[in-house]
Amino acid sequence: MTIQTISAATHTVEQVHDILARDGVVVLTDLVPMSVIDQVEAELAPYLERTPFGEGQFFGRRTKRTASIFAKSQASHQLGAHPYVTEVVKSFLLKHCSSIQISGTQAIAIHPDEPEQVLHADEELWPIERGRMEYQINTIWALTDFTEENGATRILPGSHKSVEIERLPDPSKVVAAEMKRGSLVIWLGSTVHGGGHNRSEGVRTGLSLAYCLGWMRQAENQYLANPPEMARTYPKELQDLLGYAVHEPNLGCFEGQSPRVLLEAEQRPDVLAFKDYLPGWAAEQVAQYYQMREAANAA
Repeated sequence: MTIQTISAATHTVEQVHDILARDGVVVLTDLVPMSVIDQVEAELAPYLERTPFGEGQFFGRRTKRTASIFAKSQASHQLGAHPYVTEVVKSFLLKHCSSIQISGTQAIAIHPDEPEQVLHADEELWPIERGRMEYQINTIWALTDFTEENGATRILPGSHKSVEIERLPDPSKVVAAEMKRGSLVIWLGSTVHGGGHNRSEGVRTGLSLAYCLGWMRQAENQYLANPPEMARTYPKELQDLLGYAVHEPNLGCFEGQSPRVLLEAEQRPDVLAFKDYLPGWAAEQVAQYYQMREAANAA
C-alpha cells in the first residue's frame, strides 16, 4: 500500500476525508506559500539550536524537540489555524464534540544516526478501546524534504481499521511518508506510525501540530485560574490535582517535561530535553522493541 499525495488546490475537504477514512493517512501539497515555511523555519531555528537531545528511547536520543510553537513562531499561526486543514480535522472530530482544540505542538528535528521510533498510535495517550471514535488527528508540516533516507515518518496505512496495534508488522507494509518541503502529512489518531531512521548526513525537520476533541479537558481552566506564579505557593498535592503533573503516557507536559518545572524554575524555560513519561507496560514494550531491533541488526 502507498500513501496518496494530492494537491489541496485541486481536491475538496470531502475528498481528503474519504482518503483518510480509507487509508488513515494522506499527504497534501499546495497549502501555503513557501515564504511562510521559510519564516516558520527561521523563527524556530534558534530554539532548535539550543534544544537538548531527548532523554528517552521513545522521543529519541538523537532527536531534538521543542514545544510551545505558537509562542515561538508568529508565522506558525497560519499553519495551526489553516482553514483547509482544520476543516479536514473537523470532518472527523466534530462527530463527537462541538469544537476542536490544539492537543500538542512540536518542532521535531531528527539528526543523523537516530534509529526508527517504535511504532505507535497517538490515541494511546488515552486508555480507551480502539475503534470507538477518533480522539486526535495529527499533522506534520515538512520544514525540510522528507525522504526514507533522512527519517521520513513511517506509516502503516490501513492500520486504523485494526483492532490491535502492530509494533513489528511485516516491513513491506510500512511506508515512509516522503514529501517535499512545505507539504503536510495528516494521519488519524488510530493510525500506527513512528519516526524514521535517519541514515543521511542531514537533519530532517518537521512541525507537528495535533488536534483533539474539544471536551478532553478540565471543566474549569485551572491554568488560568491558578497560573504558575500563584500555584507555586500551593501544597504539592494541590498542584498535582490542578494539573501541574504528567499523566502517563506523556499527557500534560510542558516542553516535553513535567509542568512542575514552571513552579520550580526561577525563570520560565523556553527549551528543555523531552523525557519519556511511560507507564510500566509501555516502557517495557519500548525496551523490548529496541532489543529486538538491535538483535535483528546484529544477525
